[in-house]
Amino acid sequence: MKSYQLSFKINEDEAPAPDSSRIELAGRDPLILMIEDNEILLELFNYKFKSMPYTFATSNNGWEGLKTAKTLLPDVILLDLMLPGLPGLSVLKSIRESDLPKQPKIIILSSKNREKDIEDGFKLGADDYMTKPFLMKEVLIRVRRLLN
Repeated sequence: MKSYQLSFKINEDEAPAPDSSRIELAGRDPLILMIEDNEILLELFNYKFKSMPYTFATSNNGWEGLKTAKTLLPDVILLDLMLPGLPGLSVLKSIRESDLPKQPKIIILSSKNREKDIEDGFKLGADDYMTKPFLMKEVLIRVRRLLN
């Protein structure tokens, strides 16, 4: 299992331009990108995915996550909504409006559990929505389901 931690310096006053240097990983294991600012959750998921046939990458803020998604072209994104820099719903909207060659599946993992929050996530194009706290096993089942 390969793991990536990428860091990008981005002017947070403007959205990043579409990236022409996308990383093409043909024939690779499915790539899972987690955009989450909770370091403990990032470490927990990184540890769990090491034993699975996936490549796992992380970003800990919205701007970095958006840039990473447009560069690595993940198969699935695990997306928190309350992120520093750029909120998760803005990341979701930008990805769905982008010209990526293949749209990733996006699972929102958030403590925002109001009906409106969940509805907004699905309206903007989330494939699934899970509220925190969640069971790791359930997240993995949903990732597998979206990859099939």
